Amino acid sequence: MSEIEDIKQTIEASWPALPGAELSIRLLDFVVHLPEPETRLLTMPMLAKGIGLKGIDDNLLTAITILISSRLELLQARAMFIEDDDSEHDFGPADLAEARREGALTHPETGEAIQDFEDRLYPFFVPTDRLKAIMQSEHGA
Repeated sequence: MSEIEDIKQTIEASWPALPGAELSIRLLDFVVHLPEPETRLLTMPMLAKGIGLKGIDDNLLTAITILISSRLELLQARAMFIEDDDSEHDFGPADLAEARREGALTHPETGEAIQDFEDRLYPFFVPTDRLKAIMQSEHGA
């Protein structure tokens, strides 16, 4: 059995009654079959559209949470900070955890504290190394 089939069985066994569990399997299939460049910035609207949803809902959020979970570690949550001049800065989980703990996000270039940072971040997701390896295997690379 392939690793992807093992993961699907884990999802079905671990979250049997959760409506988002079935969506997480569809999300996994969608992401695994994307060309690698398209996986560098997976937004919630993109993921919703990719599995045939009209928009973001609680079940989609649950599905994403399952794929991020420490049990699977297939997606990593990140956030993009877009400044008034349209310059972009990418923040990972450690940066965001520290910002939430400290109450402010440190600007990567100026070192200044970004107040109200939660309102200025745009969430996105990227495949973890584990999922990248699965994708390479599935794509035959």
